[in-house]
Amino acid sequence: MAVDDSNTKILLHGDGADGSPTITDESGKTWTVYGNTQIDTAQSVFGGASIKFDGTGDYIQTPYHADFDLGADPCSGDLRVMFAAQPATNDASALYVIGREAANNDNVISLRYYDESGTKKLGFQARVGNVTKANYYFNWSATLNQWYHIEWDRDGSNFYIFIDGVSQSLTVGTAIGTNSITLAANLPCTIGRYGNYDGYYFNGWIDEDRALSKGVARHTANFTPPTSAYSAASSAIKKVTGQAYASIKKICGVAIASIKKVAGVQ
Repeated sequence: MAVDDSNTKILLHGDGADGSPTITDESGKTWTVYGNTQIDTAQSVFGGASIKFDGTGDYIQTPYHADFDLGADPCSGDLRVMFAAQPATNDASALYVIGREAANNDNVISLRYYDESGTKKLGFQARVGNVTKANYYFNWSATLNQWYHIEWDRDGSNFYIFIDGVSQSLTVGTAIGTNSITLAANLPCTIGRYGNYDGYYFNGWIDEDRALSKGVARHTANFTPPTSAYSAASSAIKKVTGQAYASIKKICGVAIASIKKVAGVQ
C-alpha cells in the first residue's frame, strides 16, 4: 500500500472484486463496513470498480486517529461521486464526516449534499464543542448517475469548494478565519452516513476518495481534475517532471545569457 504523497491521510481507490465488502485504505487505516456497502465493478472512474452505498444502512467507518486533528492548518479532501438518488426534502447525503456523536451535533466536520425546503445544496461545516467554526454552502442540484469530482480546500482563512475543478461561489454562514477545527472529542471518520448519528445515508457510488489531505490545500484556483488514479508513482513522475522543467528552464536561461554575452548584447 502507498499513498500519493505524505500529506494524504486517507486514500480509498475503491478497487477489488465485485461484491467484496473489503475496503482498502492506502494510508493503512482500517475501515469497518456496515450494511451492504460493497465493491461494485459496474460503475467506476478508475480501476474498474468503486464503492457502492445503497442509502439504507450502508456506511464505512475508521476509528479516531491523530491525523483527524486538523487545527488551523491547510487541509483538503476530494473524491469522485455519483448519486443514485436525491436527498428527500430537509434530508441529506453525508459524503464525508469526522466526528458527530450519536446524540448531538457538538463535534463534527462534514461534507454533505442536502435539501433545504426543496432547494438542493452542497455544504461544508465544522463544529467544535457545540460552536460553529466554519459553514459554507451553495445551491447545487446533482444530475443522477453522473460522475463528479468534488473537492474542498482550506488555505489559511480562505475556503474553497470545487465541482469538476471549478471553484463555486459560496454562501458563508460562518467564516473559518483562523479557527482551529480540531474536535473536542476523539471521534471516528465516517463515509456514507452522518457519523454516529443514524441518518443522512448516501445512495450512490464513490471512487478514488482522497478523503483527507493534511498540511496542504490541494487547489486554490480552477484546475483540471486528475485523469488517472492517485499513486506514489504518479506523484513521483509529477515531481520529477517539475524538477526537469525547472532544470531545462535554468539551462536555457544560462545559454541565452551566454549567447547574448558573446554577441555583445546586454
